[in-house]
Amino acid sequence: MKIQPLKGTRDWYPEDKVIQDYIFQVWEKVSKKFGYQNVDGPMLEPADLWRLKSGNEIPDQMYVFKDKGNREVAIRPELTPTIARMIAEKQSSLTMPIKWYSIGRFWRYERAQAGRLREFFQLNVDCIGSDSIQLDAEVIAVSIEIMKSFGLTEKDFVVRVGNRKLIQSLILGTGVKQNQLTDVSRLIDKLDKIGKDNFVKLLNDLKLTKKVVNNLLNVLNLDLKKVKVSDKDGKQGLKELKDLMKYLQFYQLDKYVKYDSTIM
Repeated sequence: MKIQPLKGTRDWYPEDKVIQDYIFQVWEKVSKKFGYQNVDGPMLEPADLWRLKSGNEIPDQMYVFKDKGNREVAIRPELTPTIARMIAEKQSSLTMPIKWYSIGRFWRYERAQAGRLREFFQLNVDCIGSDSIQLDAEVIAVSIEIMKSFGLTEKDFVVRVGNRKLIQSLILGTGVKQNQLTDVSRLIDKLDKIGKDNFVKLLNDLKLTKKVVNNLLNVLNLDLKKVKVSDKDGKQGLKELKDLMKYLQFYQLDKYVKYDSTIM
């Protein structure tokens, strides 16, 4: 009997591993160049860790089972909650800011697609313990440096950036009510996948008026230089985003970066 591999997984033959090893070596070299230290966590964690610490989508995509001790465990779908747990356990002995990176294998029960199987590898670069916008710029610089190390230029890729405080302020300014913000934000986050026509249809299903929908479409297409906000959170978000752009300009990386109001 021939046993097939599970859907969403792949085999790694020597010729494949050579390419993968090269990618991982570049990830590691650049991360260390910026002062990040290598860490890792277990493949299995209590399932509640992700239910409590992840977004709405991930708990539905986890591989969950009960072990021989009748504990509900999950194969890790991401590493961020594990990193938070690790920091909480040794918080008193860690020096802030914490600069860690990891290269790990993850599992999510989602539709397998080109470039993203159910089993996948991911680089995580985490800077924790500081509210400095300069460190946000540094994390972005790591990603850009990685792409440049692969021989890519500004013609081949772009880093899209946003600011949640700013974008939520802009959304509310269009006439969207506070109790509609979460649903509208989820739709905006899927805009690239569902397209403008479906996006408008789903906004109409939320009972938004034609005026509010048009306002929303206009706001999402604004250039950063034309963005104006009046509330406290919006002004703070706009300042943070402009400061981020200044740091990236100082690093001569602004040509790789683009403001995107659909990042939720």
